[in-house]
Amino acid sequence: MRAPNLSLGYWILTGALQLALRRVGGMGMNPETVVHDRHPKTKKDAPSATALSLAATVETETGKNPLEITFDRQGEPVNDHAVNIFLDGEYLSLKHGVEEIQAMARGAVMAVRWIVKTPPALVTITDVYDELLLRRLG
Repeated sequence: MRAPNLSLGYWILTGALQLALRRVGGMGMNPETVVHDRHPKTKKDAPSATALSLAATVETETGKNPLEITFDRQGEPVNDHAVNIFLDGEYLSLKHGVEEIQAMARGAVMAVRWIVKTPPALVTITDVYDELLLRRLG
């Protein structure tokens, strides 16, 4: 399984970002974006895999990369990720924060329970959460 971030909030943030960019694009706008991540100073990679994944979502939806990907390595665990979408004279900020590592652990447990019942394949955490949602709605 490929997962830059295991939390439920990351999945929701990615979906909200896709929806926002599709709506903006549907209005004929070509927005600029900035992706930001904040992790404690002990985090080694910068930007994080989550920030890079959000940037890839921007590129997929708009056909262009974010203006920049910024990062801070400070503060308390665990992390924050944000995408700012700049329109003509206004902006939209989509943000997700994790305050407790248990949020990621819950996602990991849900993913393991799901994946052991799934035929072998390369899947993403989005596949896991999407199917779990469909099961609940079904």
